Amino acid sequence: MRIQSFFTDPIIHRSFKGTNDPITSCIFSPDMKQCITGSTDGNVFVWNFKPQMRPFKFIGHKSGINEVAINIKGDLIASASNDESVRLWSNSVNGKNQLLKCHASPVRSVDFSTNNKFLLTGSNDKIIKIFNITSPKIKFISSYVGHNNWIRCARFSPDDRLIGSSGDDNTIKIFDIEKKNMIHCFNDHLSHVNTCRFSPDGTLIASGSDDKTIKIFDIRSGRLIQHYDAHADKVNSISYHASGNYLISSSDDSTIKIWDLKMGQILYTVHGHQGKIKSVNFSKEGDYFCSGGEDSILMVWKSNIKNMDEEFNTLSKATNQTVTMSNKRKINLEETKENYDNNFINEVQMGIEGGENIINGGKIPNKYFANKYKVTIEKGIKNAFMKTNNNINTQTQNLQNTNSSYQNNSSAMINNSQINPFAHLPTELASSFDKMITQLEIITKTMKIMSQRIQTVEGQVEELYNMRRLTSTMNNMMENNQNIFNQNLSNENSQNNQIQNQEIINQEIINEGNQEIINEGNQEIINEGNQEIIEDGNNDIIEDGEEQYEDEKNNFEDNKNENYEENEKENEPYEIPRDVNDDEILEPNENIHQNPDEVFEDKENENENQES
Repeated sequence: MRIQSFFTDPIIHRSFKGTNDPITSCIFSPDMKQCITGSTDGNVFVWNFKPQMRPFKFIGHKSGINEVAINIKGDLIASASNDESVRLWSNSVNGKNQLLKCHASPVRSVDFSTNNKFLLTGSNDKIIKIFNITSPKIKFISSYVGHNNWIRCARFSPDDRLIGSSGDDNTIKIFDIEKKNMIHCFNDHLSHVNTCRFSPDGTLIASGSDDKTIKIFDIRSGRLIQHYDAHADKVNSISYHASGNYLISSSDDSTIKIWDLKMGQILYTVHGHQGKIKSVNFSKEGDYFCSGGEDSILMVWKSNIKNMDEEFNTLSKATNQTVTMSNKRKINLEETKENYDNNFINEVQMGIEGGENIINGGKIPNKYFANKYKVTIEKGIKNAFMKTNNNINTQTQNLQNTNSSYQNNSSAMINNSQINPFAHLPTELASSFDKMITQLEIITKTMKIMSQRIQTVEGQVEELYNMRRLTSTMNNMMENNQNIFNQNLSNENSQNNQIQNQEIINQEIINEGNQEIINEGNQEIINEGNQEIIEDGNNDIIEDGEEQYEDEKNNFEDNKNENYEENEKENEPYEIPRDVNDDEILEPNENIHQNPDEVFEDKENENENQES
């Protein structure tokens, strides 16, 4: 029997993408033929693992979906949405659904009972409700109140007797369904509790929180029994393995982690998604798990945890079987030697006793025959001893050959063909020492396997470290190049700005120059126009004045001639009185005797003064 290495990493099995919106919830169907997802676009997708079957898309919600669930039969799917409703979908091509308006706020959580009779919902209205879904019309059964803030998650226990819920009041509460009261309240978290899950046996409840931790509580004692500083960001989802020995978690730090609850430590960290991982769930048997997040991709992983458990059990059984068979062979060898020793002693004793009886019984008449029989007895005893010794050696060799053959055809770790160094000790003590040696050899073998594994991991870590250094160097180079590019771009922008400013200044100068030229041109045009108007006006006025002057002059000449003729007729010549001195003669009227041209000029000046 060959024992393989039990350290096998989880590997990606398949991936699906049918929407560009983040996936908020994902879960396997019980028969492992489908995977159901809900996303923020309000659609439910049913992904079939058979390549020839296309996925189903259920449309009906008016807002994003927070969680999806499927019943044990796999024929009914429930979806909880921000549109304050729950829809029950028939898992078929038709996608018939029933609308359940059950809360006054967005519904955050939905779950089916193990017996397929009841539906559990939790909402932002701080209320948990149970509905009977076996009847044609869904019936409300009961409600549970206890949270002081939004409810993020609500779950049935495996035996359908309890309800576990968590919310934004930083608590995990346990309700008794039959008594309708709260029996536990765990408030160890420091921030919102996004998720909670019962262990497969129903005795424990695990929770994940915004405080980046995972906590496990014992429901029977009401105490915190395990605490893990799990992730670098808030924990969004957790799920128990079918064995109850492992727990898987997803986080906003873009990682999935698998925890060994027996050893109390992390087992694997899985990278694959780009962005926050909103949901993760183990399959029914635990050999697969699915995950979905903000990258809108559904990933199906092979966990290899089941194989690891089987190999651990196989190794343990092989070890126990080896020890048991080794002990049986040792016991058989000791019993065979003891039997041969006893037979030899009995045969010798019988021979001696027989010889004495023959000699002492008087059946031999003389010493010759007595000595003859005595020699015969001694020879018989010697032959019996040699025969017994040969038989012992033969049986021992056969046992050794059998043991050697077993070792060559099995993975036993103890060489029973060697001489037992504890033969001089009591059987029980020697057997205990043999068991210890066997266990030590098993531990040595395990340590060798672990050493090989560690060397492999160290090589991978070294490669990752080198890749990280290379990536860091490349990032630094890219940052430097980006800085240089940004600096050059800044300089170019500065130069462009300067050029633009200079162009603006030049444009302003040109505009000012053009404006001055235009203004000067306009002024010249205006001045020339005004001058022309003035000159035209003056010319008109002068021409009008000259015409008027000529008219008045002609009139004056006519009047003058007429007056002169009249004076000539009326006035007779007279003599100047003699008694009047020449000096005293009055001067005639200046206006009368003035030049007519001068008179016209005076009138023209008077007209101009009046006009001004």
